[in-house]
Amino acid sequence: MSSARDGFVEVGNYSSVGEAELARGQLAAAGISVRLDNAQTLGVLPMHSLALGGVAVVVPADAAARAREILGLGDSDEGTQEEQTEPGSAIALQGPDAWMRRAAVAAGFGSLLLPVVPTLYSLYLLARYGRGLMSARGRRHRTIAVVFNAIAVAIVTLVATTC
Repeated sequence: MSSARDGFVEVGNYSSVGEAELARGQLAAAGISVRLDNAQTLGVLPMHSLALGGVAVVVPADAAARAREILGLGDSDEGTQEEQTEPGSAIALQGPDAWMRRAAVAAGFGSLLLPVVPTLYSLYLLARYGRGLMSARGRRHRTIAVVFNAIAVAIVTLVATTC
């Protein structure tokens, strides 16, 4: 992760290389020098996006405000970014919709594979971010997460009562 110390700042963070490439294209078309951190690794191993913190879109510090404006992120400083996401998050500046997508994916894995860890993670995300203002897509992901979590809890309860 880059910092203002090396003259570059992160203006966006995306969970997929494709999204980051779109952002890079927009910024390059506007004449802003852009670097994508973790793009090669996640291009080969996209399933490690959460572990590596996603693909960071990094620009020179003096072009950061203009880059955020071009990407539609508005003028945000480091404090605002940290308030919206946890450190190392691949979903910086995307809000509750992205957290609900994460919750739905974790709940799906929890109900299909190992019910305990992903289900608990999904329940944590639902409790922490599930009440925020979100789009229809975010509400749909929240509903999917709730349904999959209910399935996982039912499976665990069934197994516990039969043993």
